[in-house]
Amino acid sequence: MKKNLLLVLSTFLSFAFICSSPVAAKDLYVSAWGGLNYIYDEDATSTAGTSTINYDLGGAAGISVGIAVNDLISFEGEIGYRRNTVDFISNGNPGSGDTDVISGMVNTVLHLGTFIDGTIKPYAGVGIGIANVESHFVWPNPNQDANEEVFAYQVMFGLDYKFSDETSVFLETRYFQTAGFDLDVSTGGTRSFKVRSTSGLIGIRHSF
Repeated sequence: MKKNLLLVLSTFLSFAFICSSPVAAKDLYVSAWGGLNYIYDEDATSTAGTSTINYDLGGAAGISVGIAVNDLISFEGEIGYRRNTVDFISNGNPGSGDTDVISGMVNTVLHLGTFIDGTIKPYAGVGIGIANVESHFVWPNPNQDANEEVFAYQVMFGLDYKFSDETSVFLETRYFQTAGFDLDVSTGGTRSFKVRSTSGLIGIRHSF
């Protein structure tokens, strides 16, 4: 819990530093989003052996606070959450478990023009930050667990539909990946692992 609070605090302190810049002075906005999250199958590897974790489709949600520097660039501070349960482990063997990811990201968003009388606005962005990854994988032999803070990055592309001067809805896809970390194995030792996911999201954005 303390780790997650530090993650949230560090993200918004970083964003506060960005907003304190005299360059950042146009529009402040808040966003909320949610949708489906697909975590790619991933090998947990060590010299002692390898197991492949296969996930079910899961969910993702988040909030962000952003500021538009100009019509081209925005900066955001974001807190996100992703969760997927395990479908099976290794070659169809029975297994269960889940992976939860809480991330604190700082994003740079590039606005790619306006279309249809300014109502449609495509955009692309990149973000870096820290992710707290909690994974529990249970199968006959052995169990594997992790609760780690690691570097993370993401790339995103979306379409923003403006239906009033202050409010818009958006559709977005984003790819998210963590750095590698170690799973503790119940029989001893560790296995290397990481999280890679793609999300399909819908959200709402309100400007002030």
